[in-house]
Order: sequence, then C-alpha cells, then structure tokens
Amino acid sequence: MRFRAFRMQKKGLELSINFFVIIFLSTVILGLGIKMLYDMCGRVGCFDEPSVDSCPDEKIDTILADRSVVVCPSDITIPRGKSVSFKVGILNPESATKFRVVPEVSVGERKDGTAIDALSNFKFVSHDTFDLAQNRDRKMLVMAKVLPEAQSGLYSIDVNVCSGASDVPSENDCISNPNFGVTKLYIRVP
Repeated sequence: MRFRAFRMQKKGLELSINFFVIIFLSTVILGLGIKMLYDMCGRVGCFDEPSVDSCPDEKIDTILADRSVVVCPSDITIPRGKSVSFKVGILNPESATKFRVVPEVSVGERKDGTAIDALSNFKFVSHDTFDLAQNRDRKMLVMAKVLPEAQSGLYSIDVNVCSGASDVPSENDCISNPNFGVTKLYIRVP
C-alpha cells in the first residue's frame, strides 16, 4: 500500500515537471519564431509606413488652388534597395489634354557637401500618358525605387509634367511649358 502511494506521488511529480518543461520549451520556440519573423521583415520592410499617408487628397486640393503641380510629400527618406510612393497632383489650366509625369534626378550631394556623380541609381514608375480635361485635376501615385548601389546623400528630383496634343508628349513639351515648370522632390538615402 505504501509503495502504491509513493508511485502515485512520483507520477504526479513527473506530470508537474513535464508540464513546466513543455511550457518552457513552447515559450522559447514562440520567442525564436517572433524574433525570426521580426528579423526577416526588417530586411524585407514589412513594417515600413507608406509615405503617402501624410498627403490626403484634401491637402493636395488646397495646394492645387495656388499652383498647377504638387508633389507630396516633398522630402522622403528611402533606404537603399527600397521603394516608396509619393503623390503628384496636377491641375490642367490649359487646353492640352495629354499628359505625362517624368521624374528625373538632377543633383546628388553627400553629407560632406561633395557632389555625387552616379545619378542613375533610381527607378521611377508612373503612368505613361493620361488624359486630363481643362480645369480638371488628377492625383496619381509615382513609385521611386533606390537601387542597392546608390550612394548615401541627398538627391534633388525634378518632377516634370509634360503636356501636349499628341498621344505621347515629348521631352520638349516638358521644357517649354510655363504652366507647370519643375516641381522638386528631395530624396534622402541613408
């Protein structure tokens, strides 16, 4: 009888120890899984905030009351190898109906003030050509990607709006149009 009671107590003690070991191992595995997910998303950018959240359409509408082209936000930080979208708002004050947005890097400068020669380390994606009636506005997203080989520094981007009557407005339509001019976007690469 005594032996049975001792065996029952021993089994109860084993169950308690096994329970705590399983809880401990589960917690360790869960912690490692969370750390691995966080490290993986840190490299891929799962937790990046989109930059266009700070530019609601109402803000762009307010600015478009004073000028024909708005870039919002006008200052963006993009790490190498990452992409960020920004909004371009366009108000058409003229009779031309075909438009195209052409962003291009104009100047790059390091923190010490020296010029950056390689300005081709950016890719921009926007609509090819779109229609916009006179006195109408349009808001569109443009994606900017910084290639991994880009140098750290501040880059000035000229956001040109080309307009014309042809199906694809030419580069000359960007330069000669006084209604739109050049709108600046500044990209910081850490």
